[in-house]
Amino acid sequence: MQPGSKSLYELSYGQPQAVCGNDERVRISPTTSQPYSSICELFVEDKDGNYYAGTGCIFSIPGADYGLVITAAHCLFEFEKKRAMRSVIVIPAIDGKNSPFGRITVDGHQCFASYPFVLGRERGSDYGAILIPLKKGWEHNFEMNVLTTEELEERVVLTAGYPLDKSGETMWSTGDVIYSLNNVTFRYEFDTYGGQSGSPVWTMYKGKWSIVGIHSEGGCPNVAVRITELQIAQFNSWARKGSTFSLKNEDMNNKNYFPDEGGLKDIYADTNELICPPGQIMVGFSLYKKFNRVAPRILSAEPDGSNAAWITNTDMNNNYFPGEGGLKDIYADTNELVCPAGKFITGFSFWKKENRLAPRIRCSDLDGSNATWISNTDMNNNNYFPGEGGLKDIYADTNPLVCRSTNSAVTCFAFYKKDNRIAPMINTLVLNS
Repeated sequence: MQPGSKSLYELSYGQPQAVCGNDERVRISPTTSQPYSSICELFVEDKDGNYYAGTGCIFSIPGADYGLVITAAHCLFEFEKKRAMRSVIVIPAIDGKNSPFGRITVDGHQCFASYPFVLGRERGSDYGAILIPLKKGWEHNFEMNVLTTEELEERVVLTAGYPLDKSGETMWSTGDVIYSLNNVTFRYEFDTYGGQSGSPVWTMYKGKWSIVGIHSEGGCPNVAVRITELQIAQFNSWARKGSTFSLKNEDMNNKNYFPDEGGLKDIYADTNELICPPGQIMVGFSLYKKFNRVAPRILSAEPDGSNAAWITNTDMNNNYFPGEGGLKDIYADTNELVCPAGKFITGFSFWKKENRLAPRIRCSDLDGSNATWISNTDMNNNNYFPGEGGLKDIYADTNPLVCRSTNSAVTCFAFYKKDNRIAPMINTLVLNS
């Protein structure tokens, strides 16, 4: 099979990648020696039947249900069309006409891209993974480590992948020192080309080859997404079938709250129901300021992560409480609401639980059928705050919480007390079918 005429980089960013200055790439052949034997060519099929070329790297997690092929998010999600890819052919260590470890075709539902990339190509979020069966001979040769900025400065790093200007089915490698870096990416001036998107960028660390980045962008200097603790946690989550991931915002050094001064004493709670369109599920949540009201906002998407959009209610009708005054005498109910096994959140609203502000979730099958609203009516517990008084001195935290990958869903919701703020907390589930 020959790759398409465009690389995934061109598909995603609309421009070709180019060699920086003199071409210093070296062909790797044979490809069966370490660490090259775990580097894979990817032939990615979009939903129109077109094929594009990329690169990935096998990475295994002990005790996990699946192996992973680590790559760039833009290899797995077509940003401009807001849709996931249909399938991926994974070929480790291909060397011209020789495929020493065979190949496997993976359905698009087993491919995960980070949601920050899906929503806005946020810098540092261009990472993803392909779930593959645990297969003998498909073991990885790399460690993965989070290096500090000081450890990465002017460090020698290398990469290898399948550039289209070298026929696309031969592996080429190069390396040099890191040119510059920030908290989420680093840059280098060694050569890459279209087809190398998703290539591992590695270094020798404590005597072992360690992946420290994922090749993301061209442009001389070229760009890699840095490996972070968040990414490693996400890779662990993706590799474990049915794994869950709890999300809440612990950052107190931001202004993502309201009102600017005072508390919620003069603020009302908007109780309009928000419901995902048919066939979509909730993949994110935040509070927002709706004039003098605190209101929910939900991120809705297809189960594969495509067509993601925030849903809010801008109607200023009478669906709010309390009837007069603000939330000064109201408490926040912190009971967790959890969808039954096999159900997913497809709707949300606030409701008045006597003197409490409480959440309510709509749970349904993945296709939106068999929907039921779930709320907690128990008043004989202490799952509320503050301990005394109402929300008069409490603020609303408006940081958005979003599933960290496509093919994930929100299955649990709760409020929690974040110092002097009422804040949301969600549990997300990785979908594996």
